[in-house]
Amino acid sequence: MRRRQLLAATAALSAVQAARAQTPRGVRIGILAPNVRHPGPPAIEQALAELGYTKGGNLVIELRTANDQTETMATLADELVRLPVDVLITVQTPAALAARRASTTVPIIMAGIAIDPVAVGLVQSLARPGGNVTGVAGLGADLAVKAMQFMRELLPAMKRMGAMLNAADPFTSSLQPMLQQAAGTLGIELRVASVRGPDEYAPVLAAWSAARVDAAFIQPSLSQAAFIKLADAQRLPSFSFGRAIVQAGGLLSYAASQRDIAQRVAYMVDRILRGDKPAQIPVEQPASFELSINLRSARALGLAVPQSLLLRATELIE
Repeated sequence: MRRRQLLAATAALSAVQAARAQTPRGVRIGILAPNVRHPGPPAIEQALAELGYTKGGNLVIELRTANDQTETMATLADELVRLPVDVLITVQTPAALAARRASTTVPIIMAGIAIDPVAVGLVQSLARPGGNVTGVAGLGADLAVKAMQFMRELLPAMKRMGAMLNAADPFTSSLQPMLQQAAGTLGIELRVASVRGPDEYAPVLAAWSAARVDAAFIQPSLSQAAFIKLADAQRLPSFSFGRAIVQAGGLLSYAASQRDIAQRVAYMVDRILRGDKPAQIPVEQPASFELSINLRSARALGLAVPQSLLLRATELIE
């Protein structure tokens, strides 16, 4: 009898292990991102493929982008929840907050949001999220300060700096004081402008030009491409803590590795699809960071990038 029970238990365990070894099929993943240019969604798609989830095979990806209009995030999140999706991945803080307001049951995975998720009520704690949200979060303001320090190395004579912040992004309330503190420590005069979209950029940049601002920071949740077009016309060096700015032609970024974030997000997606709950999966913080410098933009601005920065750069765009 005991032998039969042991064999039955062994067979049951083997069946469970075999089931978990097989990649779930018919999976529908929602991704909510600020715009189609953000590097997060393609990195997440690649990371999912590495775990056996492939578009056109066992995976459908429902991508929704806000076209840099933060206010539309709520509508897009509601749309994804109604489809429905098995898991909803959010890129940047406004997307995570919109998704959490849209559902308290659909599993939500944050793909590198900047804000403290505990402080805004997305999770109960990092170790025990306690609800339907987990993911990768934190360090945004610290990265912005570090990016400012790198810019000071590149422009040692910088005296005045502009900061274009997103009035619709809750993270701004944490970011602005840290930028002001860092600027004060570096002896830089900081001129802050809070905007809601690209139609407000031109008058701000005109005012900065009149004030002889030496460089400009833009928050990643704002449109980078529209900003760079205007900044380039004024030969104004630009930087951020999101890699999208150097892809759009900006000068410098210091950011968490999108590939590393995507791999952690894909791992969490896989766990959830195999039966784990977001409440059981601790929130992680970025572990790998990248300094990116656009050398083509530096040359256009007549800037010589110091060797010290070139040696530390993770990516140099020629």
